[in-house]
Amino acid sequence: MAEHRLDPSADTVTDVFDRDRPPVLTVDPGDTLIVRSLNASGHLGDDVHGPKLIPDARGHCLTGRSRCAGRSRG
Repeated sequence: MAEHRLDPSADTVTDVFDRDRPPVLTVDPGDTLIVRSLNASGHLGDDVHGPKLIPDARGHCLTGRSRCAGRSRG
């Protein structure tokens, strides 16, 4: 079993849920997935005065989507 990390970046974070957004990471069943996310304001950690990853966010920041290989969407 492998361990994967999904860190927030411009390629892995969105500000609205969209079920049609393609997965940014696919893992195998039994693998460990560690996900880091931004706080609800769009900052990483406690620095609420620093730059936001999504400056004009329409909602709160979401990291992902991830997919488990061999599983159907749902």
